[in-house]
Amino acid sequence: MNRTALQDYFSIENFRELVEDTQKDIQQSGVDYLIGNKLSFSGILHRCEILGEIAKNLSKDFKDAVPNIPWNDIAKTRDIITHHYHKIDPQIIRKILEEQIPILLTVLPKLRKTAFTNLDPDDQKDINI
Repeated sequence: MNRTALQDYFSIENFRELVEDTQKDIQQSGVDYLIGNKLSFSGILHRCEILGEIAKNLSKDFKDAVPNIPWNDIAKTRDIITHHYHKIDPQIIRKILEEQIPILLTVLPKLRKTAFTNLDPDDQKDINI
Protein backbone atom coordinates (compact mmCIF):
# COMPACT_ATOMS: atom_id res chain seq x y z
CA MET A 1 0.00 0.00 0.00
CA ASN A 2 1.36 3.37 -1.05
CA ARG A 3 -0.07 5.57 1.68
CA THR A 4 0.85 8.83 -0.05
CA ALA A 5 -0.85 7.79 -3.30
CA LEU A 6 -3.92 6.70 -1.36
CA GLN A 7 -4.05 10.03 0.49
CA ASP A 8 -3.71 11.87 -2.83
CA TYR A 9 -6.53 9.80 -4.31
CA PHE A 10 -8.96 10.56 -1.49
CA SER A 11 -7.91 14.22 -1.46
CA ILE A 12 -8.64 14.50 -5.18
CA GLU A 13 -12.04 12.87 -4.63
CA ASN A 14 -12.77 15.51 -1.99
CA PHE A 15 -11.45 18.22 -4.33
CA ARG A 16 -13.73 16.92 -7.11
CA GLU A 17 -16.78 16.96 -4.87
CA LEU A 18 -16.13 20.55 -3.75
CA VAL A 19 -15.63 21.81 -7.31
CA GLU A 20 -18.74 20.01 -8.58
CA ASP A 21 -20.85 21.26 -5.66
CA THR A 22 -19.63 24.81 -6.27
CA GLN A 23 -20.52 24.57 -9.96
CA LYS A 24 -24.00 23.30 -9.05
CA ASP A 25 -24.46 26.25 -6.68
CA ILE A 26 -23.36 28.66 -9.41
CA GLN A 27 -25.87 27.13 -11.83
CA GLN A 28 -28.72 27.09 -9.29
CA SER A 29 -28.23 30.42 -7.53
CA GLY A 30 -25.90 32.47 -9.71
CA VAL A 31 -22.62 34.12 -8.86
CA ASP A 32 -24.28 37.39 -7.81
CA TYR A 33 -26.28 35.61 -5.12
CA LEU A 34 -23.29 33.57 -3.91
CA ILE A 35 -21.19 36.72 -3.59
CA GLY A 36 -23.97 38.99 -2.28
CA ASN A 37 -25.52 36.73 0.34
CA LYS A 38 -23.39 36.67 3.51
CA LEU A 39 -24.12 33.06 4.38
CA SER A 40 -23.50 31.83 0.82
CA PHE A 41 -20.34 33.92 0.57
CA SER A 42 -19.06 32.41 3.82
CA GLY A 43 -19.75 28.93 2.43
CA ILE A 44 -17.90 29.70 -0.79
CA LEU A 45 -14.94 31.05 1.18
CA HIS A 46 -14.91 27.90 3.28
CA ARG A 47 -14.85 25.74 0.16
CA CYS A 48 -11.97 27.81 -1.22
CA GLU A 49 -10.13 27.25 2.06
CA ILE A 50 -10.59 23.50 1.82
CA LEU A 51 -9.52 23.44 -1.84
CA GLY A 52 -6.39 25.34 -0.82
CA GLU A 53 -5.69 22.97 2.04
CA ILE A 54 -6.01 20.02 -0.30
CA ALA A 55 -3.65 21.70 -2.78
CA LYS A 56 -1.11 22.24 -0.01
CA ASN A 57 -1.25 18.64 1.15
CA LEU A 58 -1.05 16.80 -2.16
CA SER A 59 2.27 15.08 -2.68
CA LYS A 60 4.90 16.79 -4.78
CA ASP A 61 4.86 13.79 -7.13
CA PHE A 62 1.15 14.22 -7.74
CA LYS A 63 1.40 17.97 -8.33
CA ASP A 64 4.34 17.42 -10.68
CA ALA A 65 2.23 14.90 -12.63
CA VAL A 66 -0.41 17.58 -13.33
CA PRO A 67 1.62 20.80 -13.56
CA ASN A 68 -1.00 22.77 -15.51
CA ILE A 69 -3.03 23.28 -12.30
CA PRO A 70 -2.10 26.46 -10.38
CA TRP A 71 -1.60 24.55 -7.10
CA ASN A 72 0.34 27.40 -5.49
CA ASP A 73 -2.35 29.96 -6.37
CA ILE A 74 -5.04 27.71 -4.92
CA ALA A 75 -2.99 27.34 -1.73
CA LYS A 76 -2.30 31.09 -1.54
CA THR A 77 -6.01 31.82 -1.83
CA ARG A 78 -6.54 29.59 1.20
CA ASP A 79 -3.86 31.48 3.12
CA ILE A 80 -5.45 34.85 2.35
CA ILE A 81 -8.90 33.66 3.38
CA THR A 82 -7.59 32.07 6.56
CA HIS A 83 -4.98 34.56 7.71
CA HIS A 84 -5.71 37.82 5.90
CA TYR A 85 -9.50 37.77 5.78
CA HIS A 86 -9.57 41.57 5.88
CA LYS A 87 -7.95 41.53 2.41
CA ILE A 88 -10.62 39.35 0.79
CA ASP A 89 -11.86 41.02 -2.36
CA PRO A 90 -15.28 39.72 -3.41
CA GLN A 91 -14.38 40.48 -7.03
CA ILE A 92 -11.47 38.05 -6.84
CA ILE A 93 -13.82 35.39 -5.46
CA ARG A 94 -16.21 36.24 -8.30
CA LYS A 95 -13.40 35.69 -10.79
CA ILE A 96 -12.59 32.33 -9.18
CA LEU A 97 -16.24 31.27 -9.48
CA GLU A 98 -16.68 32.50 -13.03
CA GLU A 99 -13.31 31.53 -14.50
CA GLN A 100 -11.43 29.02 -12.36
CA ILE A 101 -14.20 26.64 -11.28
CA PRO A 102 -15.15 25.89 -14.93
CA ILE A 103 -11.48 25.24 -15.76
CA LEU A 104 -11.10 22.94 -12.76
CA LEU A 105 -14.22 21.04 -13.87
CA THR A 106 -12.58 20.27 -17.20
CA VAL A 107 -9.44 18.83 -15.58
CA LEU A 108 -11.18 16.74 -12.91
CA PRO A 109 -11.14 13.59 -15.05
CA LYS A 110 -7.38 13.92 -15.53
CA LEU A 111 -6.84 14.53 -11.81
CA ARG A 112 -8.90 11.47 -10.91
CA LYS A 113 -7.15 9.30 -13.50
CA THR A 114 -3.71 10.42 -12.34
CA ALA A 115 -4.60 9.78 -8.71
CA PHE A 116 -6.03 6.36 -9.56
CA THR A 117 -3.05 5.40 -11.75
CA ASN A 118 -0.64 6.24 -8.92
CA LEU A 119 -2.35 3.75 -6.59
CA ASP A 120 -0.97 0.29 -5.95
CA PRO A 121 -2.82 -2.38 -7.96
CA ASP A 122 -4.26 -3.83 -4.72
CA ASP A 123 -5.74 -0.43 -3.86
CA GLN A 124 -7.04 0.09 -7.40
CA LYS A 125 -9.14 -3.05 -7.32
CA ASP A 126 -10.97 -1.78 -4.22
CA ILE A 127 -11.96 1.49 -5.92
CA ASN A 128 -14.50 2.01 -8.69
CA ILE A 129 -13.99 5.07 -10.82
